[in-house]
Amino acid sequence: MDCNLALQATCSKTTKEALDKVQSQAVHFISGGMRSAPTAACEIHTNIEPLRMRREAAVVETVERYKRLSRNHPNRQLVDNWRPQHRLKQKTILDVALGLQEKYHMPENREETQIVHTEVPPNCSLACPKINTTLTKDITKKNSDPVDLWMVAQDTILSFPDEWIHVYTDGSAFKGTINAGYGARIEYPDKSCDELQNACGKYCSNFEAETI
Repeated sequence: MDCNLALQATCSKTTKEALDKVQSQAVHFISGGMRSAPTAACEIHTNIEPLRMRREAAVVETVERYKRLSRNHPNRQLVDNWRPQHRLKQKTILDVALGLQEKYHMPENREETQIVHTEVPPNCSLACPKINTTLTKDITKKNSDPVDLWMVAQDTILSFPDEWIHVYTDGSAFKGTINAGYGARIEYPDKSCDELQNACGKYCSNFEAETI
């Protein structure tokens, strides 16, 4: 009975009434209701939605699924470029969807469905990064000589594999809002590098302050 519900919505009234009659007989039999019992009461008792409601839901779900695809998807373009053909008596799924849109005043704002790429999770597993928060030597900034700190930092950097990409960042701001500056340096295995430096004065933007 639920096969191709969206297409059933485009059938003639006679065809849909024939299917509705089959469900009416079934819910009467399941609920033990007499033939004179209202079909709606039997559907409520058996927790079975009317076919009309299931057809409408199937139409809305089908069209919404297409409308949420990316704009260059053929199904999305088919829905977006569709225009009613009043000269044809036979209704399409999109005709039915347009009628439901006007009947139930459904919102038009929607978000595109994000299609998951086959090369990113959950379709594949990424290697977990190894994060080191210690130096090669147990040393503190407060009680150490700057030269010793520099040497330990260099030893730590040199202990990493040569094929790694090294990224260095730093930033500061007076009271977190003024006289701020930040910088970043990326060093590649071939010894080339990219650098970014910026400074903002008294009127540092919120974005820059939060970045710092």
